[in-house]
Amino acid sequence: IRVSKTLDLGSNPSARANHLRIRYVLILFFKTAGCLNYQITKLSNYQIDLMNKFTVFVKESYTELTEKVSWPKWDQLTQSTMIVLGATIFITALVAVMDLVASSSMKFIYSLFK
Repeated sequence: IRVSKTLDLGSNPSARANHLRIRYVLILFFKTAGCLNYQITKLSNYQIDLMNKFTVFVKESYTELTEKVSWPKWDQLTQSTMIVLGATIFITALVAVMDLVASSSMKFIYSLFK
């Protein structure tokens, strides 16, 4: 069986409707972006193919995020959040102490030369 890589709408009404829908969306997008002259309405098979690939990508991404990804439970999420919050507070305090020590030592050194 030979499969054509071009867009073959054939007699399938669903494929025709999908083709027209994608064509309409692309025309609206390019007109809104100001990239398309209002007289030009013909889209190439390449543009339609890109839109089909993008649509498949979005559908597959949604499926992967809803069915294949294991999201953490609420307890795990709160525990991880508390660990990050604690580490952030600790590092902030450490940097504040280092800044205070450096500032005090510089003031002391400058006071020696007055």
